[in-house]
Amino acid sequence: MNEKKISGFRNIIKLKDMVSVSVRKKWVFIGFFLVVLIIGLLFTFIKTPVYQSYSALRLKDIYYEENLYKYFPEEARALGIFAPGMEIEELESEILNGITKDIRDDVLLDDVSAKLDFEINKDKLNEAISTLIDRGNKVIAITATYSNAEGSYKINNILINTYLENSRNEKSQIIEDSILKINGRVTALEQQFEDAESQNEGAEDIESELDSINNLIIDLNEIKYNLENNKEVYINNVEISEEPVIPVDAINIDNFKSILITVFAAIAVGLIAVYIPNVFAPFKK
Repeated sequence: MNEKKISGFRNIIKLKDMVSVSVRKKWVFIGFFLVVLIIGLLFTFIKTPVYQSYSALRLKDIYYEENLYKYFPEEARALGIFAPGMEIEELESEILNGITKDIRDDVLLDDVSAKLDFEINKDKLNEAISTLIDRGNKVIAITATYSNAEGSYKINNILINTYLENSRNEKSQIIEDSILKINGRVTALEQQFEDAESQNEGAEDIESELDSINNLIIDLNEIKYNLENNKEVYINNVEISEEPVIPVDAINIDNFKSILITVFAAIAVGLIAVYIPNVFAPFKK
């Protein structure tokens, strides 16, 4: 009994029946085919193109200066300078994370927006920018996405150059302010040294205090020397490793591929519209 049912079901979709159905319902096929084809082509050709421009920033190195980190810890961290013995991977990760955060800073984005020759606010800029950290190579990849090729390039180019300019200016100011602080403290310590020398206390007490003051003056002068002689190194520890370019092709448009997919989809929908009713017809009986 079951074999007869299976045999009868198979007979429904014999080749001659399929041809007969195709001829009889050709206008159903053509109708569905054309509707899907037209809709697909409309989406293909009216779709807004999206372009992406890529660049990369690289952290050159981190630096160690025990006395600077000891006496001026906040300034040292801002300059990427740490105490010997600290974990290098953690420090590099901290700096890279800080860079990605600074790239999205509201003040920076406002500055970039003002420099662009087309109108885009900081919120839209924030949406247009994406970053990816490659900790192994100490690199931050930056992608700018926009509706035209030149716009994506300008966003990326102005963003990274404005960031680097601001970063260098900020670090340069930190170094100059630190040197001023050191000069002030050294002057005060030298006066303290002279006052201690002139006191009529026990010789041992005076000698110990003088040594302490003198060692502090030596440390501060050493910090000052390093800051002055390594200034360019400290302020330029982030560089552009890949310059942005104007993208040639939109990332969301491949017309030939889209047309092929649309044609196959239209054929599939047309065939489904023609044959599905006939497949389920026997079960209704």
